Amino acid sequence: MKYLYYIILSTIITVSHAQSVQWASEVIGFSSQYSDAKWSAQQVLGKPNTMPQGGKGLCSWVPDIKEKEVWIKVRFEKSMQIRQVVVAENYHPGSIYGIIAWDSTGNISKIVYDEKALRLDEKSRMLNAIFPLTDFKVAAIELLIDGKTWHEQIYIDAIGISASKLLIKAAINLPDGLKEEFILHAFPGAKKISYKPEKLGKNINTAYLENHPVT
Repeated sequence: MKYLYYIILSTIITVSHAQSVQWASEVIGFSSQYSDAKWSAQQVLGKPNTMPQGGKGLCSWVPDIKEKEVWIKVRFEKSMQIRQVVVAENYHPGSIYGIIAWDSTGNISKIVYDEKALRLDEKSRMLNAIFPLTDFKVAAIELLIDGKTWHEQIYIDAIGISASKLLIKAAINLPDGLKEEFILHAFPGAKKISYKPEKLGKNINTAYLENHPVT
């Protein structure tokens, strides 16, 4: 049972509907960062690390919210026309008020998201900005953030782009037949087995944050 529980914890983040998503591959610039390692701007690169559960993950960009202008600009490996920008706001969501799409030359841009920043009740969210297909290939995305939305730090986990209109959501990629409520067919002919999560001992679980290694 412990082995099966470990499998559940080891599952990776995937994207629902098997949509084609590009996650940011390079940071072009940013207003500030909490440190050069954990909570740095580099932590927004790649797919989400702490979603869908969200929280104050070490692998998140944490800017200085006291600055007059809070922003980050990232590049993607392949330029493409897009219909959606997705942002993993894994703690204190709602502070993003603008998203700008840029072409590879940096001369052509378009505001694809323009909304009032709001202090949301939910702990975390996947922000999905949906819009008509861009008339140019997008190479970079810039987020504009209102730091006054929250009195505490905000955490942003990942930034992605897609040509799909289907909402991109982070989910746990469970093996076929494995559900949160039951572990099915542990052995041939076995009945449904209820289970309770249990720690695997001091060699696995400690008092420290271990959701993702950061140096």
